[in-house]
Amino acid sequence: MADDFPPPAAATERPELKPIAGERFLLLLVAAALIAGLARRALVGWDAPLWLDEAFTAAIAIQPSLAGLLRDCLNELGGPVYYALIWTWEKLFGASNASLRLPSFIFSVATPLLICWRGHPDRMTRLFWASLVALWLPGFYFATEARPYALLFFLATVQIILFLRLLDAPSRARAFTWAAVSALLILTHYHALVVTGLQGVSFLALKRRGALALWPAALLFVPMIAWMSVHLPLHIRFSSPDIAWHQLLSPKSLKAFPDLLLGAGRIAAALFLLVAATTAIDLSRVLFRKARWPYSGHDTIAVASSLAAIAFVYGLGFIRPSFTARYLIPFIPGFLLALAMWLRLWGRRVPLLAWAALLPLLWLASASLVERIRDPEADPRWDFSWQQASADLEAAGAREVIFLWDNPTTALGYEELLQRTGGFFFDRAGSSVRVRALILAGRGDVDPNKALVRAAGPRDALIWAFDARVPHTLATRHPPRISAIDPAWKCRNYGRQNVTILACIRG
Repeated sequence: MADDFPPPAAATERPELKPIAGERFLLLLVAAALIAGLARRALVGWDAPLWLDEAFTAAIAIQPSLAGLLRDCLNELGGPVYYALIWTWEKLFGASNASLRLPSFIFSVATPLLICWRGHPDRMTRLFWASLVALWLPGFYFATEARPYALLFFLATVQIILFLRLLDAPSRARAFTWAAVSALLILTHYHALVVTGLQGVSFLALKRRGALALWPAALLFVPMIAWMSVHLPLHIRFSSPDIAWHQLLSPKSLKAFPDLLLGAGRIAAALFLLVAATTAIDLSRVLFRKARWPYSGHDTIAVASSLAAIAFVYGLGFIRPSFTARYLIPFIPGFLLALAMWLRLWGRRVPLLAWAALLPLLWLASASLVERIRDPEADPRWDFSWQQASADLEAAGAREVIFLWDNPTTALGYEELLQRTGGFFFDRAGSSVRVRALILAGRGDVDPNKALVRAAGPRDALIWAFDARVPHTLATRHPPRISAIDPAWKCRNYGRQNVTILACIRG
């Protein structure tokens, strides 16, 4: 049937691979990886307060009207798919921290299970891939975060699985399902357009006339293009050097590149060197001994699209300030599949290699689980949250709170959403405290201390949130000194590290 993998006799692009020595014991390692990954996702991260980005998600989720949801989506940089989902979810299950995070957990757990089920025609390849996804350290954080990244990773995984099936046996049904998932993926995060474009071009180049016969599937991208055309002006404004908060990458940044992809520090660097060395051996055999490329042609095309997308997005960050690690998420499933393919091939040649690669990742996952159970506040979300500050200001009798997020992106002027974000914790608690957003970005070198004191009334309070590492943050030129201006103000910093969450109320 068109929806099944082709039988082995027809799968000329993917010859049958020999078993790995000690495969039964490797299955135990795979099971341990899946269990450790699930435990790390399920047991920690739920009690952390909602941080800045999650507060934006929550503010959109509690938006009462569909028209308001549309306005919010047009004023948020991400695509609308996740926000439509979380808006609907909140109407059914409420806006508690755990409820808002539960969809991400579901998608995070579903991804390795999906790979185990249908990830790849070769059993060991898909089990290695599922293990790497389960042990991918950044995925632990996204699993309990009320943000689109677990959904994004899930959709990107579905996309590459569907792309492999489309390459193996092109059909109109497979083309439509790949296009539908790709459109949803792009409308979750626009950087996915890069890998989708590369997959599409690769398919056209490889299948040619057969690919052109499937052109009706491209119609599924029309609504995506229509939405992006309306949303594009916001992104053009956001890319302005005066507003963008990204740092320009430098040659020194390359040292951290393996950790960006795998999140495993020196272990990632060592693994990258090993993969590079062994792949160089394979390439030399192809070039000088006329040996056959040891990987399936279809698998190579699929993972090459993701690897090329990583190179493009990361490389662009050296030319203009445009990169942060989460922009690579749509390409990570393909990168981890490439690593699984390498483990499958070289694990057969060097049986201990699979253990040497997976055991350190399993150890890191287990150590992370123990560390977070011992110290839940090691979660970085505690650094940038005003959840506790809001509760304390209400208890202190605040009537109105002036909320200032000191960040250059606020110059884009989405005041209504910013106001609901700053006041989310009051609104969720049913408090009578009102919140008013103060936007200073784009108004020159304003001193936030004077602006906040001037804007506040007799029984007002204020929350001033900023990250000192972000360029064009006003607080880097005008550090907090509210109490020095007026000793009647009592202030407390709820932030940590480079983040300040200054909450003040007149005594």
